[in-house]
Parts: sequence; C-alpha cells; structure tokens
Amino acid sequence: MKPCVLLLAAFLLKVLVSSPGGQAQTTGCPDGYVYHQPSRLCYKAFNDRTTYIGAVARCSLDGGTLAMPRDTATNEFLIDLKNAVDVNGWFRFGLTYHKQEGVWVWDDNVPLGDFRAWGPGEPNNDGGDSEECAEYFPEFWFKKNTWNDGSCTEAGKFICQVSPSGRSPEGSSQQPTQPPTQPATQPTTTQGYTTEENLSSHHPVEVGSRPSRQVPADEKVGPGVLAGVAIATAVVGFFLGVGVSQLVQWCRSKPEGQSSRQAGLEG
Repeated sequence: MKPCVLLLAAFLLKVLVSSPGGQAQTTGCPDGYVYHQPSRLCYKAFNDRTTYIGAVARCSLDGGTLAMPRDTATNEFLIDLKNAVDVNGWFRFGLTYHKQEGVWVWDDNVPLGDFRAWGPGEPNNDGGDSEECAEYFPEFWFKKNTWNDGSCTEAGKFICQVSPSGRSPEGSSQQPTQPPTQPATQPTTTQGYTTEENLSSHHPVEVGSRPSRQVPADEKVGPGVLAGVAIATAVVGFFLGVGVSQLVQWCRSKPEGQSSRQAGLEG
C-alpha cells in the first residue's frame, strides 16, 4: 500500500479521536466530563450552587473528588472549562485551609506544593476565620481566574475530577499528577480511547503498525479497508480543498520525491 494511503488513514483517525483544543475524546469519562490528557483525569464544571460539603458529596456520586489543579496545565484547563459554563460564576475546587497546621491542603490530604495561582493579596481571610475553601475568581473580576480563599458554607459552583474507567483513581502519593509508568512503545487502551504514554495533549494519537515485510496491496486489502480508505480520502480531500478523484489519482501516480504542490494539489 502506498505511503499516501497510510497517511490518509492516519489523518482520519486523528479527526475521529481529537477535539479542536487537542484533547483526546474518550468514553471512559462519565457523562458530561471532559478528558484532560496531561493529568489523565476527567473534569466537569457544575452550574449548580452548593456548599463545600455539598460539592464534595456531589463529586463523590460520580466516583471522584473536587478538582485539584496542581500545575499550570491543569489550572488553565479548569479555567477554560469553568468559563465555558459561566464566566460570572465563582467555582470551588478541592483545596482547603487546615487551621491547626496553618497550611493549605488538597482534598486528598497532600499539602499545597510550589505551584500556586492565588490572586493579588490572596489568601487574605477577608471574611474573618471563615475563608478556608479555595475558589476561582470569575472572569469579570479584576483578579479574574486566579485563586481566592472563600467561605466553605456559602453556596457556590464547583468543579469535579474523576478517573477514567479502567484506571486507578488518583491517590495521596507525593506526585499525584504523574501518570503511571508505562513502556514508551506500548499503547494503552481504555474503553473507547487509546493513548500512548510518550504523547502529550498537543499530539493527538495516531495508531498504526508497520508489517514485518512489504505486502502488496492486492494481497491484504479487503472491502472494509477499501471503504475506510475511501472515507479517509473524502475527509482529507475536503480539508485540502481538492476533489476525491484528484486526490486518488495523486495517490496512484505521484512519483517518489514529488511534492503535493508539484502534483497540482496546491496553487
């Protein structure tokens, strides 16, 4: 099979498993949750308002906890997620102040580390001794999208995190956001989505295997494969702005080393 046909199939797979923001789509997340590749967790911003205790209970119903943005990538992802639900909302996440120890602690009992995204002058305990639950400032606020110490008993919106089905939930390890170690060349399949351990969210997965020997196309290609290639050809042709027949002709006749521009696909 010609390399261009393999490229067509790979491109189709990329379209099917990737979203515009580069996040892999997966059926391993509960309904309404969005999978985040770097943290390997599913997140959902809830438009409901409740207390901290109520939010913890709601997340627990889905088998998760309040979200814990321990790093820049996760924090920025949660900001985009909450703003897509309500730019004017105050969204709580899983970080609380332990008064006796005098430290902020994540909801899995891991102390707050070096990464912090507090707003200017925060945390300031502006409400007296009652501001012990972290939340995001709304987009409209002058401290927009940074962390605030808010009241645990005041009703607010919230963000939950859940492990995809088939993966162990994140525990209280010293490096909770680090993915489990996997061989770099072995893909991991979990209920409808495939990832490779050495790929980031900015590189959607393309799955394929090279045969041990070169096999002529007429020996292996069946009706199902031909149908898949036809679909891939139509999709790629659409994105390149060329007709299917022109693209197929190019795949059949393009000499080695000739660029797509030279073959007449580009102006």
